Amino acid sequence: MADINKLKQVFVNLFRNACEAIDPHEIVSCSLGAEIDSNYIRIQIHNGGDPIPPELLPQLTTPFCSSKPSGTGLGLAISKRIITAHEGKLTIVSSSPGTTVSVYLPICSQS
Repeated sequence: MADINKLKQVFVNLFRNACEAIDPHEIVSCSLGAEIDSNYIRIQIHNGGDPIPPELLPQLTTPFCSSKPSGTGLGLAISKRIITAHEGKLTIVSSSPGTTVSVYLPICSQS
């Protein structure tokens, strides 16, 4: 019940962002889980890079906002739009242990 090509675009973008924000040989991790008492699956991508400044976090999913010097500021905006179109949500949390981007997508029961 999802557009696989659009979701692939989202996750390629999120992994690329996570990898670009760390030093060589550092790790990007991904976890998958179901939310308790919820009809959503959660996909989290985490890196241990420098934290994103708190004042920039709320703006990251708006077009043309980027924390990267050469970024266009479109990747996260498009990703959020795709996730929202799938009736999901995207959150970004960043602090000294790194940045975690969480994607929540509805679970469709097969009846």
